Formats: sequence, structure tokens, C-alpha cells
Amino acid sequence: MSRDSRAQLIVESVLPFIKTHRKFELQSNVKQPYILGVTGLQGSGKSHLASALVVALTKNHNYNTIEVSLDDFYLPHDEQKALRTQNSSNGLFKARGQPGTHDPVLLKSFFNQFSDPLTKNIWIPSFDKSLFQGEGDRLPRSEWKTIHCHCPIDVVIFEGWCVGFQPCPEIEVERKRGEALQIRDSIEPEKSIANCLESQFSTTTLGDHELVDLLRVNDFLRKYSEDFMGPQHFDFMVHLDTNDLVNVYTWRIQQEHALHMRKGTGMTDEEVVKFVPYQVDNMGEQRSQTPDEKVNSASHLEDPESLMKEKLEDVDYSGAVTKSDPAEIALVRKLDMRIMPTLWAMYFMNYLDRNAIANARLNDLEKDLGLEGSQYNTCISILFVGYLLMQIPSNMLMSSRKIRPSIYMAVCMAGWAIVAALTALVKNYTGLVLVRFFLGVLEAPFYPGALYLLSAFYTRKEVATRIAILYSGNIFATSFAGLIAAATFASIDGAQGLKGWQWLFIIEGVVTFAVAIAAAYLLPDFPLTTKWLTEEERTLADARIKRDTVGLTPDKGAREGFKQAIRDPKLYLLCFMQNMHLSACSFNNFFPTVVGSLGYDRTITLALTCPPYLVSGFFGYAIGITSGKYNERTWHITGCMGAALIGFIISCVTLNIPARYISCFLFASGAYAVNSVILGWVSATLGQTTEKKAVSLSIVNVVANASYIYTAYLYPKSDGPKYLTAMGSNAGFAFATIGSAWAFRIWLMRTNTKIRRSGDESKVFYAY
Repeated sequence: MSRDSRAQLIVESVLPFIKTHRKFELQSNVKQPYILGVTGLQGSGKSHLASALVVALTKNHNYNTIEVSLDDFYLPHDEQKALRTQNSSNGLFKARGQPGTHDPVLLKSFFNQFSDPLTKNIWIPSFDKSLFQGEGDRLPRSEWKTIHCHCPIDVVIFEGWCVGFQPCPEIEVERKRGEALQIRDSIEPEKSIANCLESQFSTTTLGDHELVDLLRVNDFLRKYSEDFMGPQHFDFMVHLDTNDLVNVYTWRIQQEHALHMRKGTGMTDEEVVKFVPYQVDNMGEQRSQTPDEKVNSASHLEDPESLMKEKLEDVDYSGAVTKSDPAEIALVRKLDMRIMPTLWAMYFMNYLDRNAIANARLNDLEKDLGLEGSQYNTCISILFVGYLLMQIPSNMLMSSRKIRPSIYMAVCMAGWAIVAALTALVKNYTGLVLVRFFLGVLEAPFYPGALYLLSAFYTRKEVATRIAILYSGNIFATSFAGLIAAATFASIDGAQGLKGWQWLFIIEGVVTFAVAIAAAYLLPDFPLTTKWLTEEERTLADARIKRDTVGLTPDKGAREGFKQAIRDPKLYLLCFMQNMHLSACSFNNFFPTVVGSLGYDRTITLALTCPPYLVSGFFGYAIGITSGKYNERTWHITGCMGAALIGFIISCVTLNIPARYISCFLFASGAYAVNSVILGWVSATLGQTTEKKAVSLSIVNVVANASYIYTAYLYPKSDGPKYLTAMGSNAGFAFATIGSAWAFRIWLMRTNTKIRRSGDESKVFYAY
């Protein structure tokens, strides 16, 4: 039976009791969580089952559930040493594990939190088993896990090998020890270990210890049982049995190997062989259980080795988890079907409206409006002034949760649709500057807002692919813009007294307005408030993003999110990286002009702009998939910008038409593919709070788009056909992007090393 099936079996049994408990809470106005104990030897699967129960109760039944391990309440290392010194003749205290090696005061304090009405945060201590060559030590209070009680804790799952055990009468301890001595004396010495391991009894090794030592541990167990860990302290108990003690050794060895992989320290295999017997000596008697309460590992547990392999394979170097839960997979599929087509269509129209001016230029826009010198370039750059002014406040407003993102983004889109259509009415340079400025103001909220929405619903391993899909809307818009313009100019140029470029703005504005209306109904809001998700889906959508966030902290408002963002030095290197990347993409607004340098007429030129962008769109999607799958950034950026660098150099050094056209494929595909990788990196690295993530994405986007203000002046007509200044600058920008990616990789690797040295095994690490 699988782990999830096992958990579901238990949930079905315990659920009626939880509901009764909740009803009692409401009637008596007494707030106390339902306490579910999970006990069993190492290798029986306690931790895995407890984690599966948390997911099942939280996701499927909306109970706020937390998991706690007895192991995190071990005495600190110095107190463990003192215990060994005080009981130097007692072999049971040579290693942690037995009753007496835990901190009863800390345990009672932990459980007392739940009955205190003033408790705002639930703390859970942390014990690092890798410290002191595997002896372990408690971590500082600052590194304990803290759960912020925005809503009460409904269920606490407490797991540990002797949870719920009761002490034996002294005569029973003596009897069990006597049986163990008889078994030991009947086995040949050279076969004793093997026979003991094959035995179905966990009491075989009791004969290795003096009776007084066993009674000492039994006394500690009595204290445990009375104060905090007896069956009377639990509402429901699950006992996992194991029919082969070899599992205990195998499991402990695998645990220590995993510690070595993560931290480079832990017990050796030989030390494990010595350590395990101190933990398997079992004096306690588990209380009697009903059939619903007991789950036997003999029929229900996977092999511990396969469980460990599964755990290691599902988690990558940064702590990111590959989704395997069918419910989560179904949720992501549902999100994809609603979010991605909507955002893609919005971005397609966003870029079509913004870049229509580049194609209008080929239909005598400059001549009709009397533009001279660098006035056209100013009309290009002025859009980004409005664009830059609005991005940060817009995302701060979205993250404040005072508005619904679905309505806000749809209204902004309807606004820019109207402004785009009104461009057809401008008569001069001043009018064009004004509509371009306000087009920038109204278009500004979309892209950073879309990135924020994606980062709110998708994990680090998923978001790069979704950003790539989103960005392909930009690429395909640029690709088909030339064909749309060519068809418009060829078919209705002069109709109703309007030039082809005027019809282009009108048609695209009307289509944009229609998409805006649909977006208001299709876009989500936030994981916990999206109306077209079920209650269970909303809970899961929120939980899976929180578990994937490095250094998750409580939300503190938009203004505090802004402060958090600007105080993080990583933001500035990411800003530089994305600025250099978009500087290298400056050819976008002049791509028809660059392709026009090949010497063909207007229609052929517009048609030739399409293939490089089509290839770029599919290539960018592939890069997003591989970057997400392997959770890797640096090499993807290096390879893509390296290809773009080669394309820019070819454009600089030759006028050969086939070579220059091939260079268009290289620099367009390489440069555009990097966008999703970098922005996914921003989301994954600066997402400690939702406000910080939103502000960071908008700041990076603002700084990056500032490049379009100055790069607009790199393409004067007098510099054609090579556009040496522009292409040479782009080559430099591409090289700087690669260099900054490697600098950031080294920075994050060092940061991860510090996190690992802190000893917190639950940390999620930065991906690079």
C-alpha cells in the first residue's frame, strides 16, 4: 500500500473523531487542537506517514495541521554529555534516543502554547543530528521553525518511536530481561547478531544491560507518560510495527548517508551499528488499540530503502520538490488552462499595440505627421517613461490585496486599448508623444502584474516555463505584427479616407478591448481568493507556494515589502543583469528597420520579420522547460546569450544577405529565450514575502525597461545598413549579461553554504 493510501486509510478512521472534537470546541469555547500520535521503530515509516497525514488533512479536509517530531526535543549536546557522565555505567545513555534523553520542560512548554489564548506564534524546536559527528545538538532559538497563527491549529501530529508508550511494572522488566538472556545464551556467539536481527522481538538486546539500568530508563518513561507522552495525552494513536529489525539499521544508515550528502558530516556505518541497539531496547508497552487505530507495517509499509530513494529523487539541490500528488497535478493543469491562454492573449495584444508604431513607420507615419530628425526615436522612448513611472506603484497596489488583480488588469487593458485606437487620430509630433506616453502608463501594470500572478500560483520549477509561454506572446506578436501590418496596408490603405497605419491602430485597439472584457472573467486573484477554484484547491494552491519559498516570512504590507526589496543587495545585481539583457534586445523596436537593411521592398521586409520570431518563440519555450525541469539558470543564460553574441558580431562584420539574415535568427532566439530564465530567477530569489516579490519584479522590470529609453537612439537611419553602433553595443550588453549571471551564481552558492552550515535541515535553498 502506498504512503498516500495508508494516510487516507487512517484519515477515514480519525475524521469522525476530529469533527466531534471541533464541535466540542465550538460548544465549550475551549481552543485545543486534536492530538494525533504516530509511533513505531525506525524504519517503520513514521515521518513519511506523518507528512502524508498533514497533506491529506490540510488539502482534502481543510484542517490546519502541523507535524512535530519527538526527535526535535532531544537535550542539547552538553546536557546529553552530562547525562552520560552521570550514568557512565548505563549503556543505554551512550547515545540519544531513550526516555531521559529528551527535554521534558521544553515538551510541556510546547504543548502549553495551544491552550494559551495569547499565543500568536507556535514555535517548534529543531535538533541537528549531523553536529558533533552524529551526536547532534539543538539549534539556537532563532533557527527554530515558527508558525504564525493566522487561524487556529486544528490538528497536531506528534511522531516518535516511544510516543504513547507506558512503563512496565518492575517485575515485568525483570521478566523480559530474563527472556532475553535465555535467547542470547541459546545462540552461538558468532551468530548472535544475525539471529537477534532476524528475531521478531525488539527486546532481544535487553540482556545486554543490567537490570538497574533498564529500571532507570523505565523510570524516565514513567515520567514521560505522566507528564506529556502517555496515551492519555493523545486523542488518537497510530502504531506502526516492523517485523524485521534489519529495517532499523538500514533506515538509520540511509539517514546518515543523506546527512553526509547535505552537510558533509554524520555517523559512519560502523557508528550506526553501535548506535542502533541503544534505541531498539523497548521496555514500554503500547496501550491497547482498536482495529481502526493500528496499522501494521508488515502489510502496509514500503521498503525503507525505496522510501529514501523516493525522497532524495523528489528533492533537488535547492530543496525544490517535483510534484507527484495527483491532486496537485490536476490543480496545476486547471491553472494552466485558465491563466496561461488569458495572459498570453493579453501580452500578445500588449506588444502588438506597443510595437504597431514600428510597422506604421513603413507606411509613411513619419511623413504624414511631419516627424524630423530624432523625433521618431523620442516617440519610441517616451512610452517607456510612462511605463517606468507606473510599474512599481502598480505592483505594490496589487500585492496590498486591496484590489482584485483580475479586475484591475482587465481595466488597465481596456484603457490602453482605447489609447491605442486613438493613435489613429493624431496629427503631429506632439499628439503622438502624448498618446505614446499614456499608452505606456496604461500598459505598465500588465507585465509585472502578470509575472506576479505567475509567481503567486507556480513553484520555482514551474514558473520559468510559464514565463516562457507568456513571453512567447511578445515574440509571436512581433512575428505576426509584420504580416498583420502587410495585410492591412495592402487591403484597406486609404479606405474611408484613412491611411493604412491608422487602420492598423484602430483594428488592434478594438481587438484588445474585446480581450480585456474576457480577461476580467478568466484571470485569477490570489491563491486563497480565486473564485473558480474549490476550497480544497485554494488551500493547496497557497500551501504549495509557501513550501517552495526560501526564507518565507509573514506578509507585512506593500510599504514594508518595498523596504524589504530595496534592502536586499541581490536585487541590484538582478536589476543590472536584466537591464543588460533588455539592452541587448533593443533591436525589437527596430527589427523591421534592421531586416529592411537586407534591401527588399516593404512587403517582403515585413514578411521576413516573421520567421526569426517564430523560431525565437519555440526556442524560448524549450529553454523555459529545461530551465524549470533542472531548476538551472546560469548555463541557460550563458548558452542563449552566447548565441546572441555571435549573431550581433555577424551583423557587425558583414553585408552578406544570407549571413545577416541568419544572424537575425541567432540574436533574436538567444536574447529572447533568456527573459523567462532571469525573471524566474528574480521570483525565486526575492520572494520571501508576497509584497517583496511583487515589488522586486516591478523594480527589476523598471530598471530593465529603462534601457529602451537610451537604446532607442542607437539606431539612426544614417547608421544603416550595418547599424554598427547598435550591434556592437548589443554584443557588449550580451557579454555583460553572461558575466552578471556567473557572478550571481557564485553569490548564491556561497549563501547556500552559509544556510547549510546553520544546521536547519528544513531550509529551502537558492537555485542557480
